[in-house]
Amino acid sequence: MEQQKKFYARVSETVPQEFKGLQANGCKNPNCANFCQDPHDYDLSTLDIRKGSNPYYKISGTGRNAPHLQCRVCNEITPIKSNEGIVEEEIHLSSYLQMPEFSCTNPNCSNNLISVAQDPKLYKRHGQTNGNSRYQCKLCKKTFSTSSKRRKHRRSEINKSFFKLLVNKTVMRRTCEILEISSKTYFDKLDWLYGQARSFLRNRESRLIRGVGLSKVGICTDRQVHISNWSDRTDKRNVEIWATGSADNITGYVFGVHFNYDPHIDRRSAEIAASQVNPAVTPAHLLPHARLWLKRDFDHELTVENHIPVQGLSNLENTTFEQSEILDGTTQLPKSGALVHSEYSMYAHFLLLSKLLGKVDTVHYSLDREAGIRNAFMTANQARIKSGEVHGFYVKNTTGMTVDEKEDLVKVFYKEFRIVAGKTYRKSTAKERHDTVIRMILGRMSNLQEIPNSKESWLLHPHSSMPEPQKLVAALTPISHLALNSQAELYKTASLAAIDRFFMFARRRISLLERSKSVAANDRRKWHGYSAYNPYSYIKVMEIARLYFNYCLKAKDGTTAAMRLGLAKSPIKPEGVVYHERED
Repeated sequence: MEQQKKFYARVSETVPQEFKGLQANGCKNPNCANFCQDPHDYDLSTLDIRKGSNPYYKISGTGRNAPHLQCRVCNEITPIKSNEGIVEEEIHLSSYLQMPEFSCTNPNCSNNLISVAQDPKLYKRHGQTNGNSRYQCKLCKKTFSTSSKRRKHRRSEINKSFFKLLVNKTVMRRTCEILEISSKTYFDKLDWLYGQARSFLRNRESRLIRGVGLSKVGICTDRQVHISNWSDRTDKRNVEIWATGSADNITGYVFGVHFNYDPHIDRRSAEIAASQVNPAVTPAHLLPHARLWLKRDFDHELTVENHIPVQGLSNLENTTFEQSEILDGTTQLPKSGALVHSEYSMYAHFLLLSKLLGKVDTVHYSLDREAGIRNAFMTANQARIKSGEVHGFYVKNTTGMTVDEKEDLVKVFYKEFRIVAGKTYRKSTAKERHDTVIRMILGRMSNLQEIPNSKESWLLHPHSSMPEPQKLVAALTPISHLALNSQAELYKTASLAAIDRFFMFARRRISLLERSKSVAANDRRKWHGYSAYNPYSYIKVMEIARLYFNYCLKAKDGTTAAMRLGLAKSPIKPEGVVYHERED
């Protein structure tokens, strides 16, 4: 016990140093002077404080091996995370943006260890071979081509049909029957199409990092859970993985849907590495592979005491609780790959978004009110929040309403609109609708609401619609310094509509992503005949669905989300993806 007290005594011993420029540990209150202040960024010799203490934070123990960071100014408590683990996860999620590493194949050449992507001046293009780019090393004159899986891909004539069947909810067995292929060929083609999708998206979305002239985007973020079927009748536990998705409310473009699962990890090796450290005296965030769910951690979380919310609040209301996973004995770890702590995936998700949107002038975030999303958002956007370029809002929608109840609320909005505008909503122009809703919001801003277990002030949004009939909105970043009209504009655009629309599309158009059904014996135990057995399949089909939704699916005006965002000039036909030249 004495050893544990000594370990928690100092912030410098408990909070990890920044890793590759990231320090995720700090106060997440943007109204506080310590907002995202690095706990290690101070000179002790210039401070008149007790030797060994920290001027910004103190350690607040919330349980054995679960130290938290408490701000000395606003007293906000946040979990301590592994900076290295978050960076590892961000590298994993953004790997599709990296160009393949091709270099001179001559082992005696000094360019052998320098890829084309690292220094293209060392090489020159030298035509093509079987549709693959060919390069020549300027030093030794050796030529080499980029490999392409299309060269080894059989029955390429059915690839277009395979793509179209996949995004039109044709199940695996029916696809095999229609195309006259085996189940092995089906999954081989799924792997191939996933590679095509990643290459296509890398080619387009890398332009975002360079900048495409966007002045404003309105990002909305939400999550949904997916259940993998059990493969062993004697162990009827599912693998539960969480998907965090973000889309633009202005154009509808989906920037990413990321699962808390890494298929490339050898969990056995990770288990061995972690076993070398004693968890009794080392907090979880300082253990090797801190981002991963290892068997030891998974079994420990099943104990009763770990289900008690900190400070008596529910998990969703409590900023000291970021975990999404519900461990009650009905779930298990995947047989291959590794489950990632959901909060690490969320931190990495927002870091990737900040990389993609770094050249956009103004970014407005609408966030579902779930555990961990707020802290991840604050960490990834700390500098731009301070400068006022990024604003964040919670959005809380009432669920479980019937269609009739929703229609009644929409009718109430139309009546209020007519009173304020002097004409009906249908007869009003787009500008009149916008200006009227702003006036309605301004009338409500002086009467913000408080809701239980929330420190935010909430505005009941006047514009009721069928997707969001009763919406509460709360500012997470400072807006009081803005003009009232500017504040009203921010409230008006807060919505989760775009990401909810994509999640609905994915559920309805991809058979593997259809909602699972509960087994009668246990509501938490799920089985669905079309669900995947391998969680990696969810990652593959979701990325293919994202590409199709952004680049191929046309709106009523004939445009796609990618066209509206500026990443495409026209809708992309399926063959544009199937025959995309892929350098991997």
